[in-house]
Amino acid sequence: MPSASQSLIELRGVTKAYPGVIALQDLDLAVAPGRVHAVVGLNGAGKSTLVKILAGTMRPDSGSIAAGMEHGRGRSVNMVPQDIVVVSEFSIGRNILLGNEGRFPVRRRLDSGEKRVVTAALDRVGLDLDPETPPATCSTQELRLVQIAKALADPADVLLLDEPTAVLPEGEASRLLDTLNGLRDAGEAIVYVSHRLGEVLQIADEITVLRDGRKVASFARGDVDRQDLLDLLTKHGEQGNAGSTVPRERGGVTLQLDEVSAAGFESLNLEVRAGEVIALVGVQGAGQSAVVQALAGLRPPVSGSVRVGGEKVALSSPSTATGAGLMLVPADRRAHGVVATMDIVENIALSPRSSATKGGLRWRRREREVAKRHVDRFSVKTPGLAAQLATLSGGNQQKVVLGRAIEARPEVLLLDEPTQGIDVATKWDILARIKSEARTIGFPVVAASSELEEIAGWADRALVFRQGEVVAHLEGDQITEELLLEHAVS
Repeated sequence: MPSASQSLIELRGVTKAYPGVIALQDLDLAVAPGRVHAVVGLNGAGKSTLVKILAGTMRPDSGSIAAGMEHGRGRSVNMVPQDIVVVSEFSIGRNILLGNEGRFPVRRRLDSGEKRVVTAALDRVGLDLDPETPPATCSTQELRLVQIAKALADPADVLLLDEPTAVLPEGEASRLLDTLNGLRDAGEAIVYVSHRLGEVLQIADEITVLRDGRKVASFARGDVDRQDLLDLLTKHGEQGNAGSTVPRERGGVTLQLDEVSAAGFESLNLEVRAGEVIALVGVQGAGQSAVVQALAGLRPPVSGSVRVGGEKVALSSPSTATGAGLMLVPADRRAHGVVATMDIVENIALSPRSSATKGGLRWRRREREVAKRHVDRFSVKTPGLAAQLATLSGGNQQKVVLGRAIEARPEVLLLDEPTQGIDVATKWDILARIKSEARTIGFPVVAASSELEEIAGWADRALVFRQGEVVAHLEGDQITEELLLEHAVS
């Protein structure tokens, strides 16, 4: 690690916690000029929280951040976030210049000087687009490169990149690495967060490995290989119990996908049988969440066929999906899974096929009985059924959402990152209960997850995704954290 005198930014003993989750704990990290410092870790390791703290958009709960001074000014930092964010009403050129316009910018067009700046930035990332192009006409890959071009258009002391190549094909990813090598040689400090271990080993001068918010190791270039990193990323012998892994006799086919393509994945073939737990696995953005969202009608398939119970269904909207019995538990429960100001009874009563609704009428006593059954089924910790969802922990909110989905008597239960933001003990409890209900009632589960540790020991089968394609199909004893990770990262 560079010394304090060499560092542009240095973290000492930094800790950050969210309700029920410690994102970073007692972390030390130094960012030096003319160096690429890579940070690797599985989902939930604390990487994105670290980037936000380095960028100054989030404050740590404890610890210190030291930033050197030059010519009386603080160090400047540019960040390329993991999510693609653009102002859709602005051209890509205006998006690149956003925050760095002159005194009297014209929203509807760029002047000649602005076009020169934008064109130069686009050239650096190998993107041949007119600066006046609207974002709506750009692909996901093009918008990612626009974000990176924005960071390069306004030089800074430190460049933070959070999964910059996650959606980029190999050629464009390689071109970006060449650009970053040039920036490093020019003296810029770069923090590079990525799941792609091959890229990390190719570009990094230092590599820090995070696991569960802690730094487990740091290495200089050449002191570590890919297998070393794979071993450090996994946690041998620490898995919880998410239900029996004994192979089960398979029931009839409930869900069948033939050559299905949608935004985020292509040409997926899959048969799912009654009572099975199928995991769609990959790093974030690999395509697994796109599959369950397509099955839920949120991003309708553009080709292929989907059959539920042998009947072909057109998943043109969420209502067509729920009508076919495809019930989704979304990844962002606070935004899309619960109504925080409603109580437990009211939230479960929102089930599209609630047994408490008869003849189009709500039966309040029956709603309370139904809610109590699901609260007991999932061991929801609550002072009572009248408790607002906002007063419950994230794990208990998720249990309510799961209860509502099961109340709908699903043909297929779809889960998108089912344990995201939930403490470890509650995660295993939720997974075990889901598996038990699937076995008992007989509905299959299709779960999209980037939590590789949890999938091992829980799923009956696992499909590993990378860049929208299935790269491995594992069953039974093959589903280990090490093997999932081996296939998920390149």
